[in-house]
Amino acid sequence: MELSHTTSADSVLTADHIQLTRPLSHDERFRPPAATPAEDDQPPRPLQRSSYSADHLSYMKHKIVFGICAMAKKTGGKPMKEILRRMGRYNDFEIVVFEEDMILNQPVDQWPRCDALLSWFSTGFPLDKAIEYADLRRPFLVNDLRSQWILQDRRKVFRKCAEYDIALPRHAFVNRDGCEWKNAREEVDGPSVLEEEEDMICINGVVFQKPFVEKPVSGENHNIYIYYPKSAGGGVKKLFRKTGDKSSEYCEQEWQVRREGSYIYEDFLPTEGVDVKVYAVGDEYAHAEARKAPTLDGRVQRDQGGNEVRYPVVLSYEEKVMANKIVSAFGQFICGFDVLRSMAGSFVCDVNGFSFVKKSKKYYDDTVFIVRTLILNALVPTPDLIRYATGGMPILAMEMDEEDEETELSADDLAALYDQGALPSFNQKYELRCVIGVVRHGDRTPKQKMKLKLTIDDEIGSAYLSLFDLLGSPGSHKELKLKKVGELTKLLDITTQLIDSHGWVFNEDGSEGEEAELKDEQPQKLHQMKAVLEMFGEFTGINRKAQIKPTKWAVLEDGVTERVTAGLLVMKWGGELTKNGKIQAEELGRWARESLYMGESAGLLRLHASYRHDLKIYSSDEGRVQMTAAAFAKGFLDLEGELPPILVGLVRKDGINALLDETEPAERDLESTKARLYPLVNSDKDVDADMCALLNPDQLMDHHEFLATVNNFRLLLDEIAMEVRGMKRRIWEHKTRLDGDEQPTSLYHDETPELFYARWKKLSDDFYNSKTDSYDISKLPDLLDNIKYDLMHNIPPFEEAPIWSLYEKTAAFAAFVVSQEYGICLLYTSPSPRDS
Repeated sequence: MELSHTTSADSVLTADHIQLTRPLSHDERFRPPAATPAEDDQPPRPLQRSSYSADHLSYMKHKIVFGICAMAKKTGGKPMKEILRRMGRYNDFEIVVFEEDMILNQPVDQWPRCDALLSWFSTGFPLDKAIEYADLRRPFLVNDLRSQWILQDRRKVFRKCAEYDIALPRHAFVNRDGCEWKNAREEVDGPSVLEEEEDMICINGVVFQKPFVEKPVSGENHNIYIYYPKSAGGGVKKLFRKTGDKSSEYCEQEWQVRREGSYIYEDFLPTEGVDVKVYAVGDEYAHAEARKAPTLDGRVQRDQGGNEVRYPVVLSYEEKVMANKIVSAFGQFICGFDVLRSMAGSFVCDVNGFSFVKKSKKYYDDTVFIVRTLILNALVPTPDLIRYATGGMPILAMEMDEEDEETELSADDLAALYDQGALPSFNQKYELRCVIGVVRHGDRTPKQKMKLKLTIDDEIGSAYLSLFDLLGSPGSHKELKLKKVGELTKLLDITTQLIDSHGWVFNEDGSEGEEAELKDEQPQKLHQMKAVLEMFGEFTGINRKAQIKPTKWAVLEDGVTERVTAGLLVMKWGGELTKNGKIQAEELGRWARESLYMGESAGLLRLHASYRHDLKIYSSDEGRVQMTAAAFAKGFLDLEGELPPILVGLVRKDGINALLDETEPAERDLESTKARLYPLVNSDKDVDADMCALLNPDQLMDHHEFLATVNNFRLLLDEIAMEVRGMKRRIWEHKTRLDGDEQPTSLYHDETPELFYARWKKLSDDFYNSKTDSYDISKLPDLLDNIKYDLMHNIPPFEEAPIWSLYEKTAAFAAFVVSQEYGICLLYTSPSPRDS
């Protein structure tokens, strides 16, 4: 091999070599040259050959001069050196690497002549000069040069892909540079119109709900943003060129799109946290690799050599067709592009032009084979002058041929493929095919709800029903949902104004001060609602919401228009995953990874990236469940960073709710069981052998042990209720002490003492009905849920002994009741011969 850096023109035989965009058949070799396209975005011309006569056969005594024209950073990289070393191995090619200084500073007529040229654009490269050189010397072009102008504008890339029916994500263009394209297929009349709301944007009438992607139109600008919805935590993920081991950062407080420059907006497509990079060489060969998507945690995984960790993947038939079309569409014989694999199919999201695989011996060998075949078929006048070395590598027949080296896969290469998971191993007799995990959400704040009846006849009802005029429709028959910042702010303003105008004061027993004019519970609920709306200091995420359900309407004087005259205001809050819950889920994921893969993170990541490990994470649509799933994925896949990007990229919600829906037969069975169970445990009877037989016919050990500790269920319920009232009293005493402090301390998760007290008061009121002198057994799980929550987060202000006593009683009772709600029956036993 001869590898030289040349700054002056060398004397070589001239010939008319024509640009190439696809492999040639033997019959195409003797066509005359085609004309040069006049337009940069004109479709690449078909492949053609130079004409040779028999007199040119003496030329084959000389090597083919293969020129490499690109920036030094690209030509000096290890992948290019590996390719060029293999290209020159057979002494029939002379490799000429154009020096960067010459490319930038010398006129093209002083550049070295070559028979074949591989040249590509990167930052700082003078593409116009390369085109001028190609027009002057007419070398055979491996990659078309004029088409590389298209790659510098992502809008043009999308238009070209659409022309060749290459699948693209749903998208729209926002043009601030005079471009009149609406998207890849349509024009737009006038400038782009962008409207933005908290969780969506509208571009020329096309709506994009968050999450969506924002790409600069410049192919050289890699500052791509992903915007997340409030329900997933909000914020923006900012992607950029890899800097060290970082490729993105998450900005929680930002949410508005950029207003300067032109952008492409796309639907965000979940891809299981994996990006697929495809490297095409010609229209029949493509190598694909997967890497961890930068949208997850922004941490770049690198191997010992400092290269980003990637794993080979197998392309589907549709993806192979994409590669074929992209090579033809852009005239780039060697071309890389990015594929998004989603539930809806595979989509091309970017075309990068010339690019090489960073680390793959087989790819290097395959690329050299294909490129040598391409150039030899294009430049050699007759197939008789092409010979084949051991392993099938095509070489030019020369007078001074030397023994060729073999390029077949070695045993080491084959073993490496097994290690990478690219080839299956059949040494094991059994193989674990699937692991399914069903996981409950982690620790959460208690779910709470408050209801307030509204009527147009009183001041409170009239104020809240006016929200139908402001935010909805005056005569709407649909409930009004209040979730967004502006909507909740308006609700808080109305609540604060009502409290201040009447001077209502929240007192211990739930009644109001002497200045209160109303004797019902409305003022108390207004205080509670105000405290909920003021939690956290701002409205972030979906951590509280309200809805007003209309119940009555009146027809106005026009006889047509209706107006809501009564309704029910429902305020919901709580049920959020706590920090402890996130830690629990992440530790569970880490434990699962280390247990299933024996501490080998790389093994799991390799299998997931290569799709041999079909990892799917599903969640219901509840926020705490989704965040639990995201935290589990973070630990399971050894990710870093915030949860919203992981949630959007990895967690699916499609179809999972069907597993949670209760069928009518199941509901009937549950209600039947509860109708039998609840009266038994609510009765004032001693727990004797007959009752134990009714409640534990299967003689289950856990139930037997619990029943042995209970003498009378009513007495146990009375003890629990008394201790709940005692807990409520201690909370009020704690609140009273804090009222005197200049800076009262908040409880966990910004819960105020007022809300803390209101929560336990509601628990007490719901658990025991004084009118019927009975207990609501179904509230035992809610009571236990609150006890556990406060034991974990709010116990320091109180004495531990009383609440631990309450926990032990309630936990044992709830465990017994909940399990019994799903059936009380004898276990099935085979009939004896005598019975039959």
